[in-house]
Amino acid sequence: MVIDTRAGKGSIETDHAEDITYSNLWSGDANATATVAVNGEVVKTATGEGVYRWSLPSKGGNYVLTHTTTKSGAQVGETLTATFVVASHEIEIDDGTGGLGGKDSRFSYSGVYDGQWHGISVAVSKPSSGYTIRYASTSAGPYVDEPPRFKDVCSQVSVYYEISADGYNTYTNWAMVTIRPKALTEAMVVADEDAAWFFDGTEKRPAVTVVDGDPNIATASDYTLAYSGRTGAGLFPVTVTGRNNYTGAVTKEFAILKRPVAPPVIPSRAYSGRLQRPTITADARWTVVANPGGTDAGLYTNVVLRLTNTADYKWKGFGEDVSDWTGVFEIRRGANGWSTYPGVRSWTNGVEAASEPTGRARFGTLKVAYRRRGAPVETETATRPSAPGTYTARFWVEETRNYAGVGLAVPYEVDFEIFRRPGDPAASETTTTPVPVPHAWLDAYVGRFGGGDYEAAAHATGANGVALWASYVAGLDPADAASRFTAKIALGADGIPVVTWSPDLRTAEPPRAYTVYGKPDLGAAAWTPVTDANRAAMRFFRVEVEIR
Repeated sequence: MVIDTRAGKGSIETDHAEDITYSNLWSGDANATATVAVNGEVVKTATGEGVYRWSLPSKGGNYVLTHTTTKSGAQVGETLTATFVVASHEIEIDDGTGGLGGKDSRFSYSGVYDGQWHGISVAVSKPSSGYTIRYASTSAGPYVDEPPRFKDVCSQVSVYYEISADGYNTYTNWAMVTIRPKALTEAMVVADEDAAWFFDGTEKRPAVTVVDGDPNIATASDYTLAYSGRTGAGLFPVTVTGRNNYTGAVTKEFAILKRPVAPPVIPSRAYSGRLQRPTITADARWTVVANPGGTDAGLYTNVVLRLTNTADYKWKGFGEDVSDWTGVFEIRRGANGWSTYPGVRSWTNGVEAASEPTGRARFGTLKVAYRRRGAPVETETATRPSAPGTYTARFWVEETRNYAGVGLAVPYEVDFEIFRRPGDPAASETTTTPVPVPHAWLDAYVGRFGGGDYEAAAHATGANGVALWASYVAGLDPADAASRFTAKIALGADGIPVVTWSPDLRTAEPPRAYTVYGKPDLGAAAWTPVTDANRAAMRFFRVEVEIR
């Protein structure tokens, strides 16, 4: 806007010059000060005449311009006035409501809680730039530059906005912000669903939380937990109910398991000849249904215990629904022993009567087996010996239904001797070995291996690992650890295997007989005597020796 204060000019110029009236603006006094006000607000102060400019009002409307001249603090001349009009321009928006605003405005925000900040979003169509948007929570303001933001659930919260621009009327309207609660899902509810507890009579409260995203946007104030209060065995629910920023409910199930009850140890009793029952440990968790006991030694499957609370307890190692447990009561065989220790005395063959074995167990029948002293147990027999020599008698009593045996695990043995009748010739060979062994051959070894007893020496194992009677048959030296019966295979001139062995006693006295056995392969079922007909097919051989 321009005002010309030069003498005689008295003019006001404006690009909005409608309805302007004016009068002489200058008093003619060069030392006076001119003051210009628009609608009472000073817009320019000038000293001396000249041309002065200032900005038009930013808003359209009717304005009154006043001009006063002062000198030395006193007004000089009259107050001059002029009126003018600034044309109005309208700010244009398109919020989808025709300017009504509110919840239906496209500037409004409506969404589901996501942990982020949200607010209204205003778009100006005209002017395209140079405008300012300010916001307030009420229509009366105050309006500020920063728009209000919302993160938590809210419903139709009003946000007012004011748009201003130079040359435009200020535009005011409102929009709304709505944040709806988010629905809880199974995936959000986190708990150890495999967790389980054994019944102990107390309520179980498993840890259950809501986790939504990373970082987690759910807080403890966004949900509540409801426990069932169950203390007994079975499934119990935990219900998570959304509140504040969440809605809906999710239920998780957990288990209280039946507590396993270990059955009591049923003590055994020793046979006494009377009816006996086991003592069952008292326990509030079971009752004794049956306990008839027994008399004879043995196992009695007749102890029955029943759980008193099958809803919360189960027998350890049994099914969930098994209420009765059957235990085994054992009556052990009674202890046994010798009431008269066994014995047998020596006698002279043909002069004295054979000695009868003596001895008696507390329970059971005495049994006796005989063998040459030093001979293996496998050679013993129940027949009492009659030939002169030294012997061992083994005594035992087998167990009965109600009593244990005696002399079985720890043999009870007695040595005795049958003497030769005076004048009888001494024996010349053994009588308890698979083949008779001449005493003359054994003389070299009887002291070392038999303690002077020919029968014992014949059964003993020599330094070569072979029984002395077998060394006699094969022609070996029992005192020589390297003395062994060996065989060799060589190919004959015709390419057929030939088997030889050492020692070879076919011409000795008594002569030995040898049999060669063969197999075409080791997988064959049996050894077959080798003949001229099958010898070419054999690949593996074995040689056996015997006395003719």
